Amino acid sequence: MILIFLILVGILLFSLSAGNYMYLTSFKRSAFEKKSFIKNEPHVKDQKIMESITSAKQRWLEKRVERNIEEIYIKGFSRKGWRNKITVRKAPLLCGELWEPNTQIKKNLVIIVHGFSDSSNGMGYLAEEYNAKNFIVLVVNLRAHGKSSGKYPGLGYLDAKDMLKWILYVKNRYGEKIHIILHGVSMGGSTVIQTLFSNELWKDNNCLIDEAVSDCSFGYFKDQIKTKIMNIFGKSKFQRAIGNFIYAGFSWACFFHAGFFIGESSPIKKIEKLKIANNKRGKTFLVIFQGLKDSLVNPENANMIYRAAEKKNITNNIVIKIDGAPHIGSYFYEPKKYMNTVIENLI
Repeated sequence: MILIFLILVGILLFSLSAGNYMYLTSFKRSAFEKKSFIKNEPHVKDQKIMESITSAKQRWLEKRVERNIEEIYIKGFSRKGWRNKITVRKAPLLCGELWEPNTQIKKNLVIIVHGFSDSSNGMGYLAEEYNAKNFIVLVVNLRAHGKSSGKYPGLGYLDAKDMLKWILYVKNRYGEKIHIILHGVSMGGSTVIQTLFSNELWKDNNCLIDEAVSDCSFGYFKDQIKTKIMNIFGKSKFQRAIGNFIYAGFSWACFFHAGFFIGESSPIKKIEKLKIANNKRGKTFLVIFQGLKDSLVNPENANMIYRAAEKKNITNNIVIKIDGAPHIGSYFYEPKKYMNTVIENLI
């Protein structure tokens, strides 16, 4: 019995220590700002993508004064309740950058959400597209990214709660009649869906935003992490068992450092948990983009999200698949189709 107990304790300590190490080396801000694991993905080496992002980022930084871009700061979400007894969290200071069009008529607004280890600067290409169409553009920095504060990212889950605060901010600033698109890429795409299907965003079966655009989002973040771990340790039965122990430690590390478990970040789970009194399809559109050569997020995730949203029957949902496009590549491989699809669905 003592031997069995010691073995179990050893497995527990190994799982927690290995999981904590992997979490800190992947998701602590000081670690991913130096070297993000995403930087080894094929889309980062794709010139069609990276040259456009880099040039747009440079313009975003150089033309800030000319474009009269305003920096805005708001307080993000802070958890209340029993979890604060373990993970004491104060609200991060979130930074957004606002770019208003040179026109008197301002009826459309877009909130652009970047992916993991990126920042508002990396979304310059989308900001320029929307500005050219006379949108008010708000490009946000997720917690622990860019000029927003925080040591640990929200990984879509906490980010969605922060996004609700940004939506209320623009509603208060521009009025209830402003048409809002929420547009996110990669982790930002997951954030968009988890925001769209938040109970707080719906009132009397009406949504506070008019359209949500999700580009290459995962369905369950835990699947992304488990795949990453299994690729390191292998896929035999024994290796998978070790990987599952490490994943458990990884998820607990996320809880202790950031205040939530990895499994809580899931667009599909968020959709399924949405509670609306009248199951009636509304006017809000959900546009899902997915590159068919995405090696970071399995393209099947787009179908999974679509099917889950269709079951709720409250949003108008479409999936646009782009041949040959890697992760985050849909816009760069089919820019006209991409933006035309977004704009034509705005009510």
